[in-house]
Amino acid sequence: MAIPFSQGMLDVGSGHRLYYAEFGTPGAPAAVVLHGGPGSSCNNAMLEWFDLARHRVVLFDQRGCGRSIPKGRLACNTTQDLIQDIERLRRHLGISTWLVVGGSWGALLGLLYAGTHPASVHGMVLRGVFLPRDEQLNWFFQDLKALVPVAWRHLTADMISSESVAVLPTLSDRLLRGTPAIASDTAMRWGRYEDAVMAAMLGRQSSPDGPLQAGQLEKYRVQAHYLSRACFVTERDFYLALQRIAVVPVFVHGTHDWICPPRNVVRLMESLPQADVRWVARGTHTTADPMIRDALRLAVKDHEHAQ
Repeated sequence: MAIPFSQGMLDVGSGHRLYYAEFGTPGAPAAVVLHGGPGSSCNNAMLEWFDLARHRVVLFDQRGCGRSIPKGRLACNTTQDLIQDIERLRRHLGISTWLVVGGSWGALLGLLYAGTHPASVHGMVLRGVFLPRDEQLNWFFQDLKALVPVAWRHLTADMISSESVAVLPTLSDRLLRGTPAIASDTAMRWGRYEDAVMAAMLGRQSSPDGPLQAGQLEKYRVQAHYLSRACFVTERDFYLALQRIAVVPVFVHGTHDWICPPRNVVRLMESLPQADVRWVARGTHTTADPMIRDALRLAVKDHEHAQ
């Protein structure tokens, strides 16, 4: 197990403190990993994407996530806050520029960060890009029932018809304004649904049962906070950020990604025609998929050799 050579808590203001850890080789080219969610956290499995003898890898938990405190706090927790947190962390660690690596929500956050602070980024490797569009959210919470009908039925089991045609607003309302019992039940249902989709993509069986996991309520409250507000990003602001990106991003995307459909990358290519797009045939969304993990490792290695 990799041991960090540095770790700490960074005070970013508004009552938030971010957990961070550095791994690999001090003085080597730096990379920062942006975890998914919103609401998830970093983990040491992310280090497998790098040659730690040649990289200085920074992992951190976003506001309200993982080991950052206060856990689950929604106040002063927006995409714009997270973008500035990444830049604060870079400056705090004395890093001139870094490679931005992110997946899913972390890939979107990486694009927005690189468009806000282009001089701080010397490369980008992004996997399974999430886009903050109604089309994306409707796909996951409504249309995906065609592929995982049993899981979707469990997710919406107690919803009336007006709620089951607006699953995300219903889940968000229960998580953010429901009683503790309702919020906990909703987090458990959401987590089981995500697990079922992931398992189905990978051709595995998922367990429909199981207790609420530690930290799951806070995770899905943060996720509801973001998704119910289109991740605090307007369409105009997003595409303006894309135009300001100063490096050639590498997109690693599975052709069988059910979470963030391949059309997300096709849309991005309209604004980033120079992007290096690496389709993974039959690849899915998660780095638990060996094909996605290997493609991500190769992209990071190729960037390292190009420097």
